[in-house]
Amino acid sequence: MNPALLQEAIDSILTHAPLSNQSQETARGAIEVAQAVLAGRAKAGAGWHHRTNRAFALPAQTACLAQAVVPFEIPGSAIGQGGEHVAKYDPAAGIVYKTNLPEARKYGYVVDQAGEADDLRLCLREALPSEYLLRLGLQNVVFGDAISLQAIASNPCIEDYPLIVTAQPYAGGEMPTLEEIAMLMMDAGFKELPMAMLRPAAFRSPVWYHAENEIAATDATPGNFTKLSNDVIVPIDLIIHPLPLAILQETARRTKIDLAV
Repeated sequence: MNPALLQEAIDSILTHAPLSNQSQETARGAIEVAQAVLAGRAKAGAGWHHRTNRAFALPAQTACLAQAVVPFEIPGSAIGQGGEHVAKYDPAAGIVYKTNLPEARKYGYVVDQAGEADDLRLCLREALPSEYLLRLGLQNVVFGDAISLQAIASNPCIEDYPLIVTAQPYAGGEMPTLEEIAMLMMDAGFKELPMAMLRPAAFRSPVWYHAENEIAATDATPGNFTKLSNDVIVPIDLIIHPLPLAILQETARRTKIDLAV
């Protein structure tokens, strides 16, 4: 993987940039525990064979986040809920605030291998907090977003699963077509992976891969992008995360696919 790009992504999401009128100490505490969570991610990486490490990492990382939990009133009005986030829009600031879903024990998803029974095909699995934070940082550096960490908030539904509160500049506009999204991804250096490498019905959109940086991306649907102009398309909520090329090669061997990325 590209160490410089990953470090840039980490630095991006650890930037101290509180946007609300709530305490700067809140944002500073969130940054400190996020830094600790990201520092401990090495052994819990992608791949079917690392699943045991991830099982141990999840409670350790959520316990780390809990050290910075504070009451935090998320500004704005609700603008909907998807499969990963609750979002509120503050029109005065032009900011969308997001948290992981309070009623679900998860921090979004990442692309990874399914099990041996599925020939290690790719699927979506629930992300660790460290993977979720890195995903946000990668969206910043790869696509020029400005997502910032605001707080670690108490969860009203599940006490031991803190909420990660982020702020993102509001991007209003029309939804692009799938063809326009595909062109954007290819222009950014991504190639679409063969469908035969994916677990059936695991994805609602293609999985894209950037071989030089060893990054996978998916959920590239029109609802997760917006057109700022006829020439400028930006992602709002892309699932993007490091995925070692060796994992793809292993899946390709098991599924007898000629991988060309």
